Amino acid sequence: MKKIPLIDLVRSFSILAVLAHHLGLARITAGSSWSPLAILWFKIWANGHFGVTLFFVISGFLITGVIASGPRGLFNPSYGDFYARRAGRIFPLLTFICLLGLLLDHLFTGASSASDFCLRLPQGPQMPLFWLSIVTFTENLFKIFSGPQGYPHSLYWGVLWSLAIEEQFYLFYPWVLKRLKNRRRMTVFMLTMILVGILSMVIASLFWHKYPIVVFNPATPYNSFAGFGLIAIGCLLYLAVEKFRGHLASHTRLCWVLSLAGLGLIAVIYWHVTVSIDFWWMALGDTLVATGLFMFLLGAMGWKGWHSPLWRPFSWPGRFSYGGYLYHSAVLFFLWPLLSGMNAYGAFGVFALAVTLISGISFYALEKPANSFIRKTLGSSTPV
Repeated sequence: MKKIPLIDLVRSFSILAVLAHHLGLARITAGSSWSPLAILWFKIWANGHFGVTLFFVISGFLITGVIASGPRGLFNPSYGDFYARRAGRIFPLLTFICLLGLLLDHLFTGASSASDFCLRLPQGPQMPLFWLSIVTFTENLFKIFSGPQGYPHSLYWGVLWSLAIEEQFYLFYPWVLKRLKNRRRMTVFMLTMILVGILSMVIASLFWHKYPIVVFNPATPYNSFAGFGLIAIGCLLYLAVEKFRGHLASHTRLCWVLSLAGLGLIAVIYWHVTVSIDFWWMALGDTLVATGLFMFLLGAMGWKGWHSPLWRPFSWPGRFSYGGYLYHSAVLFFLWPLLSGMNAYGAFGVFALAVTLISGISFYALEKPANSFIRKTLGSSTPV
C-alpha cells in the first residue's frame, strides 16, 4: 500500500493527544496563571483518550489497504502473509517492552510515586491472570474484571488494552473477508459491527451509576466490541476512499465541506469534558469522534500538498507512534523529576520530543530489522 503522509499526520495528533492525557493525569506540572490557556490545556489532556479512538480508525483503514494491495486482493487474503505481517509488526517491540518492564519494576517499584504511577506491576493473586492476558491479547478484559477502577496496575502495562482489542479483531478479520467475498457484504458486516459497538457502549454506560463519579467505568471503552466498531469505521473508510476517490478529486468544494465538517464534529466532542454523569457523551463520544475522522479523511484525501516536505517533521511522532505508545510510560518515569513543577506546555514539549526520539531510534534499531527477519522466516511474500 502506498504511503499516505496525511495518515502519519493524524497519527501524530493521536499519539500527542495520548501523551498529553497521561501527563495531565500525572498532575506534576504547574498550572497556568492565564485562565483561557489553562482551560485549553485542560480540555486537551482531559480528552486525550480520544487519541486511541483515532488510532483504531487509522488501523482499520491501513490494514484493509495492505490486504487489498496484496497479490490476491481484498477478499482472498493469504493467511500466512497476513499473520506474518502482524507478528513482525507487533511481537518484537512488545516482547522487548515486557522484558524492559520487568527490569524496571524490579529496580524502581516502590521507590517513589513516579514508579507507582508509571511502572508498577499488579500485585498478589492477579499476577498469573495478568500475564495470561498479555500472552492471549485479552488485557482489556483483565482491566474490566479485575476491579471497578480498571487500573489495578500502572500506566506502563495499562496501555496494552488497546493493542489487545486490535489483535482480537485481526485474528478473525482475514477469515471474515474471505467469506464476505464482495464490498457490499463487507459494508453490511462493518455497519453491523459499528452498531454492535455502539450498543455495547450504551449498555456499559447504563452501569455508570454504580460507580462513584471520580471512578472510571472500565466496561465502557475497554470492551472489545466498542473497539471493533471503531476499527470497522476505518475499514469502511478504505472502501469509501476507493469508491469515491475519482469523484472527490474533481469536486474540491465537496472535499473541503467534508473535511471541515469532520473536524468540526471532532472538535465539538473533544472540547466537551463531562463533569457529571453524561450518558450520551459516554456512550457515543468515541463513535462520533471516529465518524468525524472518517469525514475529514474522506475529504482531505482529495487535497493536494500533503506530500510537501514541510509536513515531514510533523509526521515523525505518527510514524513512530507504536513505539511512542509503548515507551512513553517509561520515558515519563525518567523525566518525572525534570517535568515536576514545569510549566505544562514546556513539560509537554520536552516529553513529546523525548518520546519521539526514543521511539524513532527503536524503530530503526529494533522494530524494522526484527520485522523483516520475522516475515522472511515465516515466508511472507509482501514487502516490509
